[in-house]
Amino acid sequence: MFKIPDPPVMLIADMSFFGERLLTVVEECFEAGCRWAMVRGKQKPLEEVKTAARKILLKAEKHQAQVYVNSYAEIVAELDAHGVHLPQGFSVGRARKIVGEGKAVGVSVHSLDEALHAEKESADYVALSPVFPSISKHGYSRELGLEGIRLVSSTLRISVVALGGVRPGNAAACLQNGAKAVAVLGALSEKLPPRTVMRQIIGELKQGL
Repeated sequence: MFKIPDPPVMLIADMSFFGERLLTVVEECFEAGCRWAMVRGKQKPLEEVKTAARKILLKAEKHQAQVYVNSYAEIVAELDAHGVHLPQGFSVGRARKIVGEGKAVGVSVHSLDEALHAEKESADYVALSPVFPSISKHGYSRELGLEGIRLVSSTLRISVVALGGVRPGNAAACLQNGAKAVAVLGALSEKLPPRTVMRQIIGELKQGL
């Protein structure tokens, strides 16, 4: 049965966003207490994503952290990662057949209708975005805000992960409005070291619960 990792914060380990800093950022976040990373390599070849996932899984093992892979269910199956995260439009059923029993399947959603569809397909959780203004989420007419989190989380039976613009100062509010976890990316590109930002977010979540 799917269970949100503790602390309830997912690191989006985006290969393009972090570039050569990827493994350093992941290591710093694990050292700060993060226990959940999602490897994302949009437009990256399968073999490149597999290599990154393998390296991150080795780092995760030292910290007893979980590693999910975006899009590539076959990598999850081959490397025995902990779950797959699907972009909107991917089939939950097809992914679940590939990864097998005991692996989590999450879905990116941007509205209540998309979230309901993911739940109907038996997703374990949805990542709802963009919640706040975000440097990594372009092309959306408006942010969903805390109201969006409340609406989706109160309607769904499965867990909602808040994504998009999550940073120190607003992370706890996401959980207070119904999200079961937050996902972090852009906040880790700012002036403070990633470990400092992650520690701040984790501390805020613990105080806010």
